[in-house]
Amino acid sequence: MKAKDPIARALWTNARKYLPLSVASFAIVLCSQGILLIPALIMQRVLDTLIPAGDVRGIIWNTVFFVLIPLLAAVGQAFYQYYSAVKGRAYGHDLNQRIIDRILSQPMSYHDKNPSGELAAQATRDTMGYVLLWTKDIPEMLASSLVALISLVLIFRLNVYVGLSQVLFVPLVLLPPKLVGKVVSRNAEAMFGTLAKIRALVQEAFRGVRYVKLMGLQDMLLQKYKHLFLSVSELFGRTAAAETLLGPIASQVLSALFLGIGFVLGAMLIIRGSFTAGGLLAFVTLAPRMHAGLTNMLHTNIKYFKQVGEYRHLFEYLQLPGERTGGLTPGSFLAHSLAAEDVSFSYEEDGKQVLKDFSLRLNRGQWLGIEGATGAGKTTALNLLLLLYPPTSGRIVLDGVDCAAIDRAWYLSHIAVVGQHPFLFTGSVRDNLRYASPQANDQAMWAALDEVLLGDLLRGTEQQLDLNAGEDGGLLSGGEKQRLSLAMALLSGRPLLVLDEATSNLDADTEAHIR
Repeated sequence: MKAKDPIARALWTNARKYLPLSVASFAIVLCSQGILLIPALIMQRVLDTLIPAGDVRGIIWNTVFFVLIPLLAAVGQAFYQYYSAVKGRAYGHDLNQRIIDRILSQPMSYHDKNPSGELAAQATRDTMGYVLLWTKDIPEMLASSLVALISLVLIFRLNVYVGLSQVLFVPLVLLPPKLVGKVVSRNAEAMFGTLAKIRALVQEAFRGVRYVKLMGLQDMLLQKYKHLFLSVSELFGRTAAAETLLGPIASQVLSALFLGIGFVLGAMLIIRGSFTAGGLLAFVTLAPRMHAGLTNMLHTNIKYFKQVGEYRHLFEYLQLPGERTGGLTPGSFLAHSLAAEDVSFSYEEDGKQVLKDFSLRLNRGQWLGIEGATGAGKTTALNLLLLLYPPTSGRIVLDGVDCAAIDRAWYLSHIAVVGQHPFLFTGSVRDNLRYASPQANDQAMWAALDEVLLGDLLRGTEQQLDLNAGEDGGLLSGGEKQRLSLAMALLSGRPLLVLDEATSNLDADTEAHIR
């Protein structure tokens, strides 16, 4: 990765936050794996010294240590798994929260052009993998590599010639990741983007399943799914081929080959009287640990290149600029008026103007309606008044202050909005009312529901306020959804109520009552 690449810098900079956990993980793994080298030396001593000397007591005590050491290593490994899981999840939650916050803070134009919900869901799935790469995989690789180096030194101490027979294993294991790493990284990055499109397509199909069935769009959507799936399958196949080809070659073929070379050499040296049976047994135990440590380095290298390609997207989100907003929080909201002054707007930079030189003025305590033909820009005008989009020209003014200077979150906290197609959260009626007013008691909830003629209907059900509204209110009728959304707006107690054809699904009597 190039040093000047801002995403690469973000990957490394964020990883520094995990340094304490990474160091602790390295130390625990090093101790738990390093201690497993001792049994090989114990058995060498038993075979070469204690048995010839007839030291039964020494043989028993050394055998006890031989048995206890793996137990200590297992306890250390169990503690490590617990420690890394608890700490790693805390780090993962923090990173995931920052990414979701960054995506949510993007302007509406970003959400219009990108499947932001699926991107956030994908990020949620991937943040833990990124954290584990730095707090578990890489520390394990470094510890295993150091254990492999120690094993090689111990093999040299057993016999220089046997040690030299294992040296060539090192470059044969470490070179392949350098050769295929960039290819794996590119493929992984491409797979990430395509998988996000697949999930967005599936999510969209099931969210609009009724329309899909009515219009007979199943085959068309399945063809789009197939096309995306085939493209990602090809990329996955290339990546998997590189991983599976390099993995078995290093961990099985090369390891067996060099173990065999060392064993034959050791046996020949025993025949010549320059090596011992205990030394050969120690070599047979130490060599696989050396090979396993270096093989772990190969696997982690490949995994690193693969995941850096995937995780670049996580840090692309963190690099997104925040939504522009002012910092002013006036002492009061709508003390006098809210106005649009000569506002023009288009959704694309060089696109058709949806509004041109539009003006209106809403005074405190006044009801104001916007009329116009379909496509005239009524909803767009409301979106501009809600500061969801900045006007191309002109300005929105609250009590004489340009809204570009006002904090958007403060501004919107004073407005309740009910649309033609209201959004409801999955859960009960009570759950949705809680979103409007977290502190509201049952009495206040029933009062708001009675205002929109929904109270008696709910009292007639067994669950009452705990009636399940379903996903996006799918278990309620269109009119019931609109009435519940109106009740939420009233319960919020916000001083400005914005209605975008909010009674379109109500009968005439109910609409008249609510008006």
